[in-house]
Amino acid sequence: YQRRVHGIDNDANPSDKIVTGSTLGTIRIYFPRQKGYKADDLLLEQVLDAPILQLALGKFLPNSSNLALAVLHPRKLIVYSAVRTGGGADGSADPLARQITLKKKNEHNLKKKALKMRIETFGGGKKKGKKKKKKKKKSTLR
Repeated sequence: YQRRVHGIDNDANPSDKIVTGSTLGTIRIYFPRQKGYKADDLLLEQVLDAPILQLALGKFLPNSSNLALAVLHPRKLIVYSAVRTGGGADGSADPLARQITLKKKNEHNLKKKALKMRIETFGGGKKKGKKKKKKKKKSTLR
């Protein structure tokens, strides 16, 4: 599974990253800066304890406006925050200053096996578009 995300590390100057997850449970975050792959494009490689079915980025943490990464496994959903370990910016010359770690924030065990997840806003979300008015039917007398 692969997803292009913007600002996963909640940096002041967000940039696009690529997050991949495999059915073997390996999650990787890349920051490609030019054509062709270089070893320091890899910001994170971590093996999780279960296959990864889906990834999503959003505001999943209560009382926080930061983005978090939701990882769906067959029997659980885990929410992580991505944190820079070196404190450097994306443009830093030192590859270690750009490294990211995942910190587990929430874990939800599922009663049944999951296949996929759907992300929507709840409570206070606004629908886009105009509501259609129902046409009144004319009554006919016979």
